[in-house]
Amino acid sequence: MEPSRMRGLMQESSWSQPGSRSSYLGRREGQWGRLADASPLKPRRRGAWNFSTDIRRPELTANAEAIHLIGASHDDIYEYILARAIRNFYRTYEEKKIPLGLLHLPHKTYPFGLVLDGHPGSPSSVLRAGHGTRLNGDEWKELYAELITTLSKKYHEEIKASLPTDLYKQEQTKLAEWLHKQIFDPDHGRPLLGTSRNSFTMEPIRDVQVGDDQVQLINYFSQALVNQHNPILEPTVTKLLESYKSQRSLE
Repeated sequence: MEPSRMRGLMQESSWSQPGSRSSYLGRREGQWGRLADASPLKPRRRGAWNFSTDIRRPELTANAEAIHLIGASHDDIYEYILARAIRNFYRTYEEKKIPLGLLHLPHKTYPFGLVLDGHPGSPSSVLRAGHGTRLNGDEWKELYAELITTLSKKYHEEIKASLPTDLYKQEQTKLAEWLHKQIFDPDHGRPLLGTSRNSFTMEPIRDVQVGDDQVQLINYFSQALVNQHNPILEPTVTKLLESYKSQRSLE
């Protein structure tokens, strides 16, 4: 193998720089994992809205959901959809996750690469900026939870006063589904993690096209670990929400 190609092949290793966001995440008490589960159809009490991110919790049918959300406020619906989005991400991550320890070939421009797993359709993954290693499961989940929470909250503040609760629920649901798609199944280019229908092309990693939304997400997931205060979160959310609203206006 040519030396230049060998330099491009990076092997996974454990990585937790002292004082970095990665080690900080490991010290946290697991905010999202601590959220108590509740029976989906228990009577709702003010201040005790269901907010479970436990992926073992079955999702409600459309009819059960309609009953569950009777009388719900915009804030209630925001929390309900947010928890569902986080559960959906956690489930998809478990389906798409790639074993650590495999070699990967990095992109020439972005902290992003193709993992060489020996199967057709090489899976892709975000890499840690400046280190070239892949994120672990806890990091993916924590960073996604922070991203979708901030994104949904920002949209919540923009639209809650102008939309009735039924239309508000539709808009927040579409936003969560849009973000999920940009990560796992974008219309153009490779997913940020795992494989999609676009993963079976033959172009080398240096020629892989990355869309504008994927660039924002790659930069977020690759750089947010560096600083526990996550300064990249707010600008990422602003740009993603602008992109989402622009695409919605064309529908």
